[in-house]
Amino acid sequence: MAMESQDGAATKKFRYLGTETAASGIGLDLLYENRAAGWTGRGVWIAALAFLAWLLPPNRRNFKASWAALGLTLPLALAAIAPLAWQNTLDGIFFGTVAAIALWMIRAAGEWLASAWPRMKTKAFWTRTLMRRTASLCLFAFVVANAAIAQEPQVARPAVAPPVNPNPDIPARPTIIFPFDDPQEPLAAERVYLPHAKFVELWNAAHPESRVAPPAPQDGLVAEALVVVAPNKKVDGADATAKVTARITLFSFRKQQIVLPIPLRLASLSDAKLDDAPAALVVRDENGTSRLYVVLDKPGLHVLDLTAEVPVNQQGPAGQLVIGVDPLPSGKLLFVPPSDDVTFRVNGASNSFRMRGDAEARRRGDAERIQFEVPISAGGDVRLAWQPKQAAGAVDAIVQSDSATAVQVEDAGVRIESGWLFKVPRGAINDVSFSLPKELKVRSISGPDVGGWELGENVDG
Repeated sequence: MAMESQDGAATKKFRYLGTETAASGIGLDLLYENRAAGWTGRGVWIAALAFLAWLLPPNRRNFKASWAALGLTLPLALAAIAPLAWQNTLDGIFFGTVAAIALWMIRAAGEWLASAWPRMKTKAFWTRTLMRRTASLCLFAFVVANAAIAQEPQVARPAVAPPVNPNPDIPARPTIIFPFDDPQEPLAAERVYLPHAKFVELWNAAHPESRVAPPAPQDGLVAEALVVVAPNKKVDGADATAKVTARITLFSFRKQQIVLPIPLRLASLSDAKLDDAPAALVVRDENGTSRLYVVLDKPGLHVLDLTAEVPVNQQGPAGQLVIGVDPLPSGKLLFVPPSDDVTFRVNGASNSFRMRGDAEARRRGDAERIQFEVPISAGGDVRLAWQPKQAAGAVDAIVQSDSATAVQVEDAGVRIESGWLFKVPRGAINDVSFSLPKELKVRSISGPDVGGWELGENVDG
């Protein structure tokens, strides 16, 4: 809600001190009134009650006592529960009762003084009839009101606007103060007062090796996450689990202590180390779910190592698991299957990952164990599923490829652009290898189904 305030309007700030959140819907009922109209209503009640009290005969003592008791207690008792529209009336009754008591006391004191000292000048006033005394008081109040109105009202002076820069093309210079004693040597001042922004600018110009960097827009961030998932061997009578090992790179931009959310939603942690030391973790409730945060005490780069166990839904040799990940600038997950001859899928797809290693080469002892590399920087729930490979038919090994090549001769050399269209009748392919001569330099590899590429090592051409 945004309301524009008028010039000269009074402002009031409110701060919520409850336990509810903005998502639960904090209600704000705001009622306001004109202050001048409110005081006018109170003044009418005070004047009316004071006039009635003045006209009341002096011998009505019981009535006066009841009026004073009710007029002072009832407004105070009803002020906390009465609606806002009644507050002016209650205030007028209370202050009108106070004015009535004051008038009764003044009249009693005046009559007592007139009877005790007959020679006093006030005797003529107090010995008059009630109507003549009332007329005298009204005339006195009228004269006082005219004198107050006749006074010249104080005119509020308009705010002085800052001087306008006569030349907009030249930026305005900051105000710098030299408190000097000798007018002949103003530069001999021991201190100089200038804006902080100008001081930082001069400091950075004089000390480029120790520049004062502006404050970062955020306290810290998660830069990268590398996750390794390996299913554990199932033990009879125990639930199937998988071991999750994660290394997360964190940055803190503050000198004071901050907390950053852990981008992995893990159910149970067995070990957590921050910079090879036990990590301080905090559990917070977010939208009804528990969330882990890590505490960073120092600014700079930090490395968080986590070890956890996640449940696996295993049916015989097949299994699947789910890991929740927040969006990351850079993230990669390596899945180590229980065996080499498995079919692997990520969120039901068989082309959104990359396979590292070769099963045939591993059987000969020439390669490491097969791993599946999955990008997780997009975040979300990553569902991993695996099962033993089935016998492949003759059609499964057929892959059709259509290619086209364009050669463009330029001043800088020869530019070759090639395109391939692969058709897979059954199954899927995870990667494709190309052999290029050494003289060619790869500029880029792109396509709607390309998740990444790299140059192989120890390639002869």
